[in-house]
Amino acid sequence: MALTEEQLDTKISAIDTQLDIMVASPDTGVDYHIGSKKVLKSQKVSWLTKLRAVYVTLRALIPYEAIKQFNIEIDEFGIDLSEYDNNI
Repeated sequence: MALTEEQLDTKISAIDTQLDIMVASPDTGVDYHIGSKKVLKSQKVSWLTKLRAVYVTLRALIPYEAIKQFNIEIDEFGIDLSEYDNNI
C-alpha cells in the first residue's frame, strides 16, 4: 500500500523530532549491553537519516498539479482577448 502525501509528511516530521532529541541530548546515542543483548543506539542517527532520505524521495515522486493562471476576457464582439498570466 502506497503512503499518502500527508502520511509521508507525518513520518518525516516524526523522524526530524527524533533527530532533534538525539542532538539535544547526546547520551541517548550510547551503546550498551543488557546480558547478551547489545543495543546499538549510536547507529540510530545513521538509520534515521537514511530512512528520512527514503521518505523524502518517495514524497518527491508524488505527482502534483501545476496550476497555471489565465486572464480570461472576451470583448462585446466575441473576440477572445484572454492571455496567460505568468506573474505567479
